[in-house]
Amino acid sequence: MELDYLFQASHLERLMWGLWATAKIAFISVFFSAIFGTVFGVIMTSKNIVVKSLCRLYLEAIRIIPILVLLFVFISALRHG
Repeated sequence: MELDYLFQASHLERLMWGLWATAKIAFISVFFSAIFGTVFGVIMTSKNIVVKSLCRLYLEAIRIIPILVLLFVFISALRHG
């Protein structure tokens, strides 16, 4: 298979749509990551040990779970309402 197949005029529109969808998802992800990161950062500076421990537990649990598993869980939750 040659790369010329990808850059044919009939496929260019689909490639541009895919690029735009990827860019939108990336920007939305960065936006929400910055917000949640800031919120969790502020919470982690709290002197309340219970709040700090719950936040730490949540963050460590999310870090341990592979992103593909999180995607499957999220998609499954969307399908089942």
